[in-house]
Amino acid sequence: MMAHNSFALGMGFLWIPLIFLLIIAVVIMIQKINKNSSGEESSDESKATSILKERLAKGEIDLEEYDELFEKIKKS
Repeated sequence: MMAHNSFALGMGFLWIPLIFLLIIAVVIMIQKINKNSSGEESSDESKATSILKERLAKGEIDLEEYDELFEKIKKS
């Protein structure tokens, strides 16, 4: 015959929410890591584009050079 151990049975119900919370925490961390890595690249690209626009406005580069450099920024 099996002995009924209510303590062990109760502990089983505690593990289910803990595992669920752990899974949620891992998903959130992965999303934050992905957001940070893609956000940094966008930020660098927008900074480079903004500098390029500034140089065009100041007359340091012409439109042809702007287009060429802009394409290089998009590719990187």
